[in-house]
Amino acid sequence: MAEAIQGKRILDFVRKKSAQATHTAYPLPLVTGADFDLQRDTDTKTTKDGDVATIGNLTVEPKVTLNDSDSAIIKVMEDSIFNREELEYWHVFLDKKDEENKYYAYYMIVEVTEDSQSSDADDVATREFTLTPKSKVARGYTELPGGMEELVEFVFKGLKPVTEGDTTGSGKAAQSTEMPKLGSEK
Repeated sequence: MAEAIQGKRILDFVRKKSAQATHTAYPLPLVTGADFDLQRDTDTKTTKDGDVATIGNLTVEPKVTLNDSDSAIIKVMEDSIFNREELEYWHVFLDKKDEENKYYAYYMIVEVTEDSQSSDADDVATREFTLTPKSKVARGYTELPGGMEELVEFVFKGLKPVTEGDTTGSGKAAQSTEMPKLGSEK
């Protein structure tokens, strides 16, 4: 049976295109929402023989909304709009894995073309970045960068040091409690 995918289980990663040989893609922090609308423009012309539809190229204009912070990756996003720097962008679905345990994702080269900032006095400052594709959108499967698995698959940790030999700090996650039976149920 199909299960709904929670929005918090979709992550967005970016990296400067110029750093693709030396740096791992970085997750955008504190994301509160992302829009990723794939579409093809259509046009219909009426002719004497009936309507003729024309279908355009596939387009997408991702938008990511997040709480503002002093994170270095947010500064990279800002650099993109100021300096027209190209970024690599991934929209990763954590609940869609292949047989190799890689995650389904969309990938493209983008530039930040809008940085809409909001700073209401009674709320957290937010930013909405509009990303304009500089390439076609591609889809495939990817591994998560080191350290991200732990973030995604949160595991209970004990109070002792977490080491290579003891990855849980001598902690043990509680198991689900089995439903108790009433006296007449055996």
